[in-house]
Amino acid sequence: MTEHILLAGYVSQGKNAEATVAREIDEELGLKVKSLTFNATKYYERSNSLMINFTVTVSGAVTPNQEIDDWDWFSIKDAKKAIKDGSLAESFLLENF
Repeated sequence: MTEHILLAGYVSQGKNAEATVAREIDEELGLKVKSLTFNATKYYERSNSLMINFTVTVSGAVTPNQEIDDWDWFSIKDAKKAIKDGSLAESFLLENF
């Protein structure tokens, strides 16, 4: 069974989270961010990281880089079914949508 995760990245020193979202989406998927909305944060103990979740509207055609094994578009309902069980991404989806 294929497991799915949400796109993620690290905020570089001197940058803000919104700029990081746009950079990661552009680098990994080749898409341009048109708008974004902050949803929530959650501390992730395994990596000692604060995860910040956004909902994003994008434009362009998906052209994934080498970091992306596979990708797909999901409705929120279908994403809740397809996301990796017990993952941080699952908790963001379940708590925010």
